[in-house]
Amino acid sequence: MKKYRIFLFLLIITASSIGSTTDPKDLADSTEIAVVIYYEIFPAEKSLPGSESAAGRQIKLTVNLPQTIEGKQEVTKIAFEPLPSKTFIENGNRYAEYDVPVPKEKTVIKIRIEAKALRYDLATAKKEKNRGSLSTSYLGHFLKHERMIEKNDPAVLRMSRKIKGGGDLEIVKNIYKYVILNLTNDPSKLKGVGAAETAKTKKGMCIDYCDLFVALCRAKNIPARVTAGYRTNFNISPKHSWVEVYLKKYGWVPFDVSARSDISEEMLDWRFYNLSARWLYFTSLRSDPVLHNNYFYCYPYWDGNLRKIIRPIVERIEFEKPLREKHDSLKDIERARKAAASR
Repeated sequence: MKKYRIFLFLLIITASSIGSTTDPKDLADSTEIAVVIYYEIFPAEKSLPGSESAAGRQIKLTVNLPQTIEGKQEVTKIAFEPLPSKTFIENGNRYAEYDVPVPKEKTVIKIRIEAKALRYDLATAKKEKNRGSLSTSYLGHFLKHERMIEKNDPAVLRMSRKIKGGGDLEIVKNIYKYVILNLTNDPSKLKGVGAAETAKTKKGMCIDYCDLFVALCRAKNIPARVTAGYRTNFNISPKHSWVEVYLKKYGWVPFDVSARSDISEEMLDWRFYNLSARWLYFTSLRSDPVLHNNYFYCYPYWDGNLRKIIRPIVERIEFEKPLREKHDSLKDIERARKAAASR
């Protein structure tokens, strides 16, 4: 029974990390989204040395906010409770910043977002044709060797030489297949390790798949970037990473590279061209200086003493719509659990 519980746990983690390979063939053009994000700040359970000097000081919490992206999503409303100290745009991202007094009791910041996710994938891009060409200088940023996307690493370069193709679309498709079919999901990796390490171990989570995919594209001189946000058909956490590639004919096109390696050839081809309208984009910055290289939020303290008097911030994410549907693999787990109980 113990082994069975361990198997269920690993299956749940794997399902939440890499998604289903049984996407429906009939995809909706849009999805209405309403999501509430809670940031809970707790004081330390005990008064610790140094806490007296923090009286009157503040905690600075900065959070990433989604924006309207033409053809991909429409953000119709963002409601704050309480209001942030300020909102600002930097490096193309939008943020809310809170200066929160050191709490004497639990403090909750609530942000409610209403948006419409629009279907945009390679199949859609091919119908709409070119979304406008971008300058070489702008695209050059997405060809760089950088933190976590080490395109010049020897292991990445060796891997890139194995991948052939006659044009950017064929090369990208071959990279897509190579990453999915040659990487193994590793639930033990709770944080991204970067493209170089992933190329060596061929193991990782969704962010590692993305880092390696983007590094391989850049090694082939194809602009690419990692994107992060929420997906509405989630299991344990809605946070997810996917990629966007700049194709000469179609502009920036998204792909989800987090599929299981045992996916069928037919489904792999279909997923390359088709994505459901279920993604809420937050950022396309892999290393965000505003968030100290985080994706969704950060809370650097005003001084070291604050580390002694507050516990880590707790983030909760609740979808009001669409109503969460159970993942196929979770349904399988439930059936297995019932079958085991009946024995």
